[in-house]
Amino acid sequence: MGTWGSGLWDNDSSLDALPELVRLPTGKDLARTLVSWGLRLWFAQCTPQEFSKGLERRSKELIKLPKPLFAELASIAQRPREYDNRRSRSAAHTDVIGGYCDGYRIDPLFSFPGAREAVSEVAERSAARLDKTLTGKPKSLYEVRLAELGVLLEFTTVGVFQRPERVEAWSAGFAKMNAVTTEEREFWDEFCGRVEKVFPLLVARPGQP
Repeated sequence: MGTWGSGLWDNDSSLDALPELVRLPTGKDLARTLVSWGLRLWFAQCTPQEFSKGLERRSKELIKLPKPLFAELASIAQRPREYDNRRSRSAAHTDVIGGYCDGYRIDPLFSFPGAREAVSEVAERSAARLDKTLTGKPKSLYEVRLAELGVLLEFTTVGVFQRPERVEAWSAGFAKMNAVTTEEREFWDEFCGRVEKVFPLLVARPGQP
């Protein structure tokens, strides 16, 4: 795994995995199509131009969208270059994940009816992989990829959280992996310090949806 920093996505294994982790098949449902392209733009897996082109076939439906959402889509289509370098990741999430694959999140899109369910479907794919990665006999940290944690962390910004008992199992499994990884501790101590910040953030706090 080529690594150039201690953030979750500061390695080529994570960057290679992201396109599949945020993939959502579209079909005929408008919400799924919007979310599919919205996730690509959010995680910098497409350009603003590609995003707008991907929605061209649904143009008759787009004009019927709520005004805040339609206004954002129209703005991206009309001035895509202005969105090339827009970023959405918070400073707290950047501290954990790093600065890679930080695209533009269209917030009104993710409050559109059906959007949260679509994001939850994508989230479950990452969560199921973490169930396998972070449970059972502990592996060395050299043997695992934790890009999925970064995806789930970002999804909390649109109200998609994880069950407390599931996160507790992941945290316990990660602690065991940390304990059996004895080499290059200067790097791993910094990396693990970042990862450990993730787990509490994945669970909704009182008052959150």
